[in-house]
Amino acid sequence: MVYKNILVSLCGRGDESIVINEAINIADGGQLSFVHVNDLHAGEMSMMMDAPDKKYEEADMDLLILGHRKQSFFKHHFFDSVDEGIVNTSTCPVLVVPK
Repeated sequence: MVYKNILVSLCGRGDESIVINEAINIADGGQLSFVHVNDLHAGEMSMMMDAPDKKYEEADMDLLILGHRKQSFFKHHFFDSVDEGIVNTSTCPVLVVPK
């Protein structure tokens, strides 16, 4: 399948090169857009950042790519991971890449 618009979600922890490489391999001429996800202040303005120039809508994306980080034993048994929550609510296909 050819994806024209791929959104890649990164959190900036330094362990996401495998996610970036997978996105590049899948793109095959499609447009890649990279966004930084900030857990604590997602969607909020702060003094440390400017307003984003562009909003990304799921309807505009053919594929969302994000990384997966293993949870602790406790969290694994009692809470959904962030990527699982995204997969459960997304309206576009999601590729989760293990880190």
